[in-house]
Parts: sequence; structure tokens; C-alpha cells
Amino acid sequence: MEHYDPKLERTFNTLTVLIKSKKRSSVNEVYVDIPPRKKVRGLYKKEISESEIIYSEQECLDALMPADSGDTMSDNDYEKFYLNDFIFYDSVENEVVDFFPERSTEKILFWDGDIVDDDKNMACKRAIFKTFSISGFGLEESNLEVMIQSSLNDKVWYALRTPQPMYHDIWIAFLWKAHLVKYALDYIYNNPDVLFEDFRFGFFDWITEHRKDDSIFKKWLSEVNGNTDFRSVVANNIHLIWHEAYNLGEDYSCLPFFTDEYCPAKYSRIESQNKIEKTVVTPKVYKWFHGLFPELLQPLVPISESECIPIVYIQNDEEFREINYKSRWLFDNPLEEPHCFEQVTVDGITLKVGDAVEVVSIDGSADGRWFCIITTFIKRGKSGLFRLLWLYTRHQTVLRKLDKDVSINKSRELFFSSNCECQEPWPLENIIRKIDVHFGKSCCPDLDHSFFCRYQYSHETEDSFLSFHPGLLPKKDGLICGCKRPETNYYEEFIEKYKINDCILLMPLKGDILDLYTVCCIERFDLDRKSVWLRRFYRWSETSVKRPKSPINEILYSEYVFEFNTFQHVVSSCHVEFVKYGKKIPVNLQHRGAGNHFYFSRKYDRITRTIHPIKSESQQLSENFPSYSFKIGNTYKLKCLDLFCGGGSLGRGFEDAGFTHCQWAIDKYEAAIKTYRHNLQHDDINILNQSVNNILSDAILGVPKARVPPKGDVEIILAGSPCQGYSYMNRQQHNIKAKRNNSLVASVVSFVDLYHPRYLLLENVRRITSSDAFYRLIGCLLEIGYQIRFGVVSADRMGCAQKRYRMFLWGAAHGEVLPTMPPVTHKGLNDTFETHASFPMVSIKDHISDLPPIGEGEIWYPSFPDHKTYQMSVKTKEILRRIPTFPPARDYYYARKHKFISDLHAVPSYDAKLIKFPKAAQSYRYCQRIDPSGLFPTICTAMRPSGYYPEVVHYKEPRMVSVREAARAQDTDILCGTIGDQYKIVGNSVPRNVAFSLGLELGRALCDSQHENAANTFQYN
Repeated sequence: MEHYDPKLERTFNTLTVLIKSKKRSSVNEVYVDIPPRKKVRGLYKKEISESEIIYSEQECLDALMPADSGDTMSDNDYEKFYLNDFIFYDSVENEVVDFFPERSTEKILFWDGDIVDDDKNMACKRAIFKTFSISGFGLEESNLEVMIQSSLNDKVWYALRTPQPMYHDIWIAFLWKAHLVKYALDYIYNNPDVLFEDFRFGFFDWITEHRKDDSIFKKWLSEVNGNTDFRSVVANNIHLIWHEAYNLGEDYSCLPFFTDEYCPAKYSRIESQNKIEKTVVTPKVYKWFHGLFPELLQPLVPISESECIPIVYIQNDEEFREINYKSRWLFDNPLEEPHCFEQVTVDGITLKVGDAVEVVSIDGSADGRWFCIITTFIKRGKSGLFRLLWLYTRHQTVLRKLDKDVSINKSRELFFSSNCECQEPWPLENIIRKIDVHFGKSCCPDLDHSFFCRYQYSHETEDSFLSFHPGLLPKKDGLICGCKRPETNYYEEFIEKYKINDCILLMPLKGDILDLYTVCCIERFDLDRKSVWLRRFYRWSETSVKRPKSPINEILYSEYVFEFNTFQHVVSSCHVEFVKYGKKIPVNLQHRGAGNHFYFSRKYDRITRTIHPIKSESQQLSENFPSYSFKIGNTYKLKCLDLFCGGGSLGRGFEDAGFTHCQWAIDKYEAAIKTYRHNLQHDDINILNQSVNNILSDAILGVPKARVPPKGDVEIILAGSPCQGYSYMNRQQHNIKAKRNNSLVASVVSFVDLYHPRYLLLENVRRITSSDAFYRLIGCLLEIGYQIRFGVVSADRMGCAQKRYRMFLWGAAHGEVLPTMPPVTHKGLNDTFETHASFPMVSIKDHISDLPPIGEGEIWYPSFPDHKTYQMSVKTKEILRRIPTFPPARDYYYARKHKFISDLHAVPSYDAKLIKFPKAAQSYRYCQRIDPSGLFPTICTAMRPSGYYPEVVHYKEPRMVSVREAARAQDTDILCGTIGDQYKIVGNSVPRNVAFSLGLELGRALCDSQHENAANTFQYN
């Protein structure tokens, strides 16, 4: 490897690297261009002749100003000079900095430049940067001027004119921001009642009216690409706006805009920041969780709390004694199946189909007692057998993982199941006794043979506890386990489920894309031939026409109709709607196909193999393929409480699905609340910027006039409780702060216990399922009376370009239909062709390739205000510049191995890992580039290089992933991560695509629910 000299021009720093070709085993030469690092050196300025002299600022002022001029100047006077060829840099590494560095740096900052006074021109170097000011405010002013104040004389200002060439992009970006400051403050000053929300529409209307003839303004406005909502741009530059408002005096800084509750200039409160706040819980929840968090819970007793009076049952104990099998067996009431009977009498005790019995344990179970329901008696010679359905004890369900079971009558509770023993019937001698099970009850007498059963337990696909109902019990003429049911008649099932114009997904037909489902529409039924005629939709990838820049879920209408009769290949229904060509697609289609939502605006001609926009048939197609909003119509929307709401992606995704309406949002972090406010689609919401403990305490104690949801009004609770304590990325999982965050799951259950909503959705990292708190959470919810289902959802299977696994727990009150987990709609990263899906995987490049380049993060675009990264150290920048872009996903260790990174720029602590653990060297990563054809790692609050998730370096540029790119990985361009915080993602737990898919499952459950307020009018396709 050739020697690298950072002082040389780019053309002299070309390194020759030898790598193996992918296609052949031969060795090819590949040239990697490493530009010199951006330091303030003479090579960046214009060529300086040997005769040119560099002066200090003091020497320049002594030469340009008379010795006594400073004393004769009045308080309102100032001396102005011009500055050409300027540049700003820090004191440590001479690293170039943004022009507005005052907000976050403790370094001393310098500037170089040519000071101009009339015909005098003096080159100044390493002058200390003090502060700056923007002039030119007012409607009568068009131009503005940026000046910096001298650190040696407060009455001396330098007006900035031309930057050094390498500083040009930074300066142009700042000038755009400076004009934003002028226009924003002009708007606020001339409209004193303006608040932050007025920048959504009012600012654009006002400023365009007052500057419609201003050419400078028109050029400035062209940079936002037609955007009329300036909240995000203002929020990302609020520190700069406040800086100028403060310098302009109280006429500006005391305006209502800067004290608005939702204005990012209203800085976060810091009082009690380090105080560990106790988690408020109800008494029932306290009983379950105080053992885990003894010092962190504060139980409060509701005013209306009363004790339950136990129910007393009187039973005949003789019926439930142990059976003696020495007497003769009598089989009665034969069934249609040969040798099968409905009942048998032995030892004076009659056992019937549907009776619950205790049987002998044959596997040495620690629980010691097994229970089941009899479904059939079989007479075989002189002996007898019986088929059965198992009743599980708590220890035989997922509740066995409870570290401590504090449930009342826990030894009395059984769980219904569909797990049967039909293929291998058991001998009658294995029955110990008949037992008395109180189905649908929540308690029973404390007798050895008495039990109660409230739930059906299922673990086949996901662990779930469903409300028991009598229809589950065995009938005289059939079993409920399913193994004896007749085979499915796919045709009858199809014609019963679907109607004309419904759209369905089929397994790939001959000639289709092998791993993607085929989308069709039902045209007509042929009852005589027992077939159906389907209209075929095509994907862009199935045509020879190059796909335009359009969403992945756009398909193509066609005239091809074919007969279909292999109904076993029907996968499921899907939603297809017609959108007029050129119109904005509705919100349900903005989730890259999540929930199997497709749309079309164009037609594919199979004969000519051409694609054309649909215009003439639009009216008929709009009726046959109506919009999603038309289908759901006036569906009743559940009133939602959004706990730990963050930036609002979870609640927003549910609202996109159309079945919830967020009425209350609670989060104690101001940055999160400001972001939530920014994303609102309606104003009738009570946003509470308080701790959940304050809200819950006021609600429990019935504090008058408190801003809390009224009891009885909350119908669904969405909660993304803090996950840091459960995440393996947290290195301090066992400190008091992490434990306090963990205890907040008890707060969620307390809200459920107090408000008794119809539905609950809890989200957290999947690692929570290995914690004791999670199973206490389940036990507590079951005791309160909620149905439970939980499972892990992968974000990339819902159209996200992110490796993000999250645990979701559904809760539903008795009488409601418990929602399921959303179906997989997209291919995964490592799926084979044998795995089918509706859509291909969405890659990183699909997500962010349209964003403009920002180099090392120094370039800023008004049309993408949060497309920026946090400020990196000089050493980190040097490392990132030396990590090659090909092969993809290379990291620091790869660059070290191939000599791109010299010892001068190495990180000793990471090099030491390879020496200390040579066998595990392949697993180490540091400063790893993301693979454009792969997925983002889990998006964190701040994207920085670390040993946990090192894949945070852009696949092509020498920088970290930007805030906008990270927000896109969360599947939204609406969620603005920088409201209230410049370089962090706010409220990033649930990608909006995933939330939308979960919201659709809630809609399906509501359609099936028999509740009087359920959305029964919605016939979901």
C-alpha cells in the first residue's frame, strides 16, 4: 500500500488494493480514492504568494482603525469591515465547523479570512469567533447581511461576503437558513398571536402574499420543493431563530410563539431529572409486582374499591369419590360410530361425554394432577377406552414460567384446550374420579374435586388465552378437537366466503413470479362447473416495461380473465382499490403493501405488452374497486388512550387503519410530545405532557378538574412502555433507572385495571418474554379478566427495511374477539423461493436512495431539514473515509486488515479485542457500513457506532445514518424525529407499517365481535 499523506491533493492519494473478483478466482486491481481530510490548510485557499503576509486580528485592527477611534465611537456606532475567503474551524483539530456552532460546542472556534476596508485588504488567520448577527429584518427589506462580532472589540463587526471554495456548500445552506430566520421573525412580529401550529399553513400563505414580487424570496422558496408546511423546517432551526429573536430584544423574544406549549424553543424541564419516581399502581397490580420491584411501586386504592364476597357452592361429594374398577362396566346410549357410546357406569358412578375427570399421570409430571374432558367411550371386548380433550393446569401453560404465582385459587384454575387423544384412546382404568368444573366462572369452592375454567389456552401458533364459551364443550354426535371432522370442501368454503369483485391472493400460477402471490379479482361464479372466473392483475416485474418510481404495492389492471377451480391454492383475501392516475394515494396505501393493500392506476395490455394510464373506465372501476375509506364507511372508532406515546407512530398507524381515534396521549418527554403534536391529523385530542404516574394517581384518587380520561370512556389502550431495561443493548440493565423503567409495565396493567378498556396492545422488545415481569404481567391481566395473545413480529415482514423484532401483547375484555397477529406480507432477508409472500423484501436502497448526498454531514437541504447526522470527531471521520464501499457492509476491521487504516488512525481498544480473543475475531464489528441490498439494524434513539449495532455507517458516504434515513427505516416520512431534539429519533419503538397492520387485525376482531358498539357494518375483504 502506498503511503497516505493528508496534506496532498486528492489526485496524489490513490491507493492500489488487491482483491479477488466475485466472478473469477483471478486477482484484479481496484483503485480506492481517499480524499484528504478537511483541515484548514493553505491548499484550500487561493494560492498564496511568498510575498503575502498573514496577520493576526489585532494587527489588522491596528492597521485599519486609528488608535483612538474606539474611544470616540458612541454606544450606537459600530465599525463594519467586509470578510472575503472566510472559513470557520475548531481549536482542537482545525476541523471545519458549521457556521452556527454556538449551540452545542465548548471548543474555542476560529476563523480565517481577508478583511476588506475600501481598497485595503489584509489576510487574517486564527481570529477567535465570538458571535454573529443577521440584519435586514422587516417587510420593507429584501436583502439581508450576516456579520460576526470581533472578539477584541465589541464595536467591530465583519460582514461576510465570499467563503473559501471548500466552505461554499456550508455557507449556501446557512444563507438559506438566515433567510428562513428573517421570514419567520417577520411573520411572528407582524402577527403577534402566531403560534407554532400556524407554520403548518398560515406562514406560507402570509409570506407568499407579502413577497410575491421578491425574486430573492422566490429563489429561496424553490428549495423546499413545493412544501407548504414549514413546521419541520422551523423546528430544525429553532435555536437559530431564537438566537436572533433574543438579540433583537423583547419585541421579538417575548412574543407568544416562543412560549407556546408546542414550540420547540420551549426547552425541556430539568428539575427532578435525576430523581427516581415511583411507579403508581392499583392494589391488585401491586400484589403481583411488588416482589420484583419492592422499592419502586406506590400502591393507591381507588375510592370505589370494595371487596368481593365469595360464592358458596353446595355439592354432593359422593359423586366425586375415587372410582373402584372391580365392579362391572355398563355402556349405554350407543353412538353412530361402531362400538362407541355416550356414557358408562362403573362402581355406581356414571360418566358421560362432556364430563371432566382426573386421570393418572403417566410421565412423572411435577404438577402431579392431570385433567381432561371425555369425548367418546369405546367398548373393546371386556375392556373400555375413552377419547379425551386435555384441561391444562396453570403449570401446563406458559404460566409455568412465573417465578411466583400470587393468583387467588391458583390450584383451582384449569384451562380448556383443543389438544386431544383421539388417535390413541386411553384405558378407562386411568380415570381416577369425576371432577366438578365451573366453566365460565372465576372461582369455586376450595374442595379437592372442584375447579373453575375461564379461558381456552392455545399454543399451536402463538400463546393465547381466550374466553371460554359453552360452544366449546363436546356434543353427543361429534368432537370439537377437529381430528374427526370431515375434510374441507374448498369449493363450498370459497363460495361461502367470497363474492363478485372480491380480490384474492393465489399461490403462484404457471409463469408467475415463483415466490410472490398472484393477485386476482372474482369476475363471476360458474355453479354448474364448480369453478370461478378470475381477472388477473400483473406486477411491474412481470412486464418488459421499466417500472417508474412508484410504490411497491402498485399493480396493473388487465383484460385477462381465466377459469379457476383449484380452490386449495387460494391463500387469503386482499384489498385492491382503483386510484385515479396522477392523484395522491390515500394513507392506507402509503405503507408499502402492509396488510395486503394494493392499488392500480394503469392497465397492462398483454398483446402489445404496453402500459397505459386508465382514464375512460375510471367511474366503473371506482365502483368495482372502491377505496378503503369507502369500505369501512362510518365504522365506529374506538376511543384510544396512547400511553408512552413518544412521537406517535403507534397511534398514528392505528388511526391509519381506521378503527381507533386517539383521544388522549401521555408522555413526560417534551421532545416526544412536540413530535406527537407535529404529526397530528386532528385537533380533538388531549395531549398530556406529564408522567403516567401523575395521571394515574389523579385518576385513582379522583382529583377534581384533573386532565385525565374519564372512567368508562377509554375503549383501547396502546402502550409502548420503556424497553431500555429489557434490551440487551443496554449495558446497565440492573441499575436503579433500568429497573424503574422495567416497573412501568405494572403501570400499563394498572391503567387497564382502572379503566377496563375493551382492548389493550402492549409493545416492547422481544427479550421481555424472558423476564419475570412479563409472566407476572400475563398472570395479572388474566386475573383482572382479560383474554391474552402475544407474539413476536418482524418489521421487515411488514415492508420495513429494518431488522426489528418486537413483542406485541393483545388484551381483550370478555365478550370481545381477541385480535390475532398480523400476517406476513413481505419476503424476509434470508427467505428461499419456497417461501411465498405478497411482496419482495424492501431494502435499504429502496428506502433512502432518493435522498441527496450530504458528504460527511456538512451539507444541509431545506427540502430535507432533518437529513443530517450528529457531529463526529475528527478521528471517526478519518476512519469512515477509509472504509471501502465495495464489497458492501465492510467495517473498521476489514479496513485495518487491508491496510486502509494506518496505525495513526487506529482505535487501540478495538484492536486489542482481536489480540485478546482471536477465535472470536470474525464476530467483531465497528463502524460497519450498511448493505444497500440488506436491512437497517434496529434503529436506536441516536445512531452512533458501537459494539452492539455497528451497522450505522452510510453505504456510500463517510458518515453515520442521518435522522431522516433512520426515520424512513421506521417507515414514515411524516414522523419528524427532530422536533425538540436535533440529532435523535423521538418515539421510535414501532414502525408505522407494523402499527397499521396491527390496526387492521383490530378491525377484523371488531367485525367478528358481537358487542353492540362493534363495527359490524364493515365487511372486511
